[in-house]
Amino acid sequence: MILLNFWATWCGPCVGEMPAFEELQETYGEDLVLLAVSSGEDEETVKSFLEKNGYTFRVGLDLDYTVFSLYPSEYIPYTVVIGTDGKVAVTHTGADDYDYYSQLVEGLLPA
Repeated sequence: MILLNFWATWCGPCVGEMPAFEELQETYGEDLVLLAVSSGEDEETVKSFLEKNGYTFRVGLDLDYTVFSLYPSEYIPYTVVIGTDGKVAVTHTGADDYDYYSQLVEGLLPA
């Protein structure tokens, strides 16, 4: 399963949900591929933010919003959850917490 999240360091709600993503990665390990895509920010800004906060999940850079523009949202944070069948299972605009995301993951993992 894949959790794809679009975010930026200047976005308060985005930053607020980052601890949930770190915890999700720790909880679900190889059952969850988590990729947080920084939208419109340079590598040094993102790298500094990640190091300062100790985040270890995967992060991609989308400097010119090329990847973000492929999705039907104009706002961040924006999260796409892709099930084990490779299909988009859930899209979510706005920030949320660990409980919300873990319920999504649990509901989509094979029994």
